[in-house]
Amino acid sequence: MPHSSLKIVFWCLVINIILRVTLRYIWSPAFLEGLRYIPGNIAFLIVLYYWWEGRKKED
Repeated sequence: MPHSSLKIVFWCLVINIILRVTLRYIWSPAFLEGLRYIPGNIAFLIVLYYWWEGRKKED
């Protein structure tokens, strides 16, 4: 992956951690249970997108 893509992935993971900590201390555990997978899934989709774009440029 290009350096700029790694920077974006890094910041997505940082935001993911901040969101999880914030959600854990603000909202109730039941509400958190439903939301806790959303940031991880978004980060995964971003990583997948940049990996796919990098593959297309190599071809």
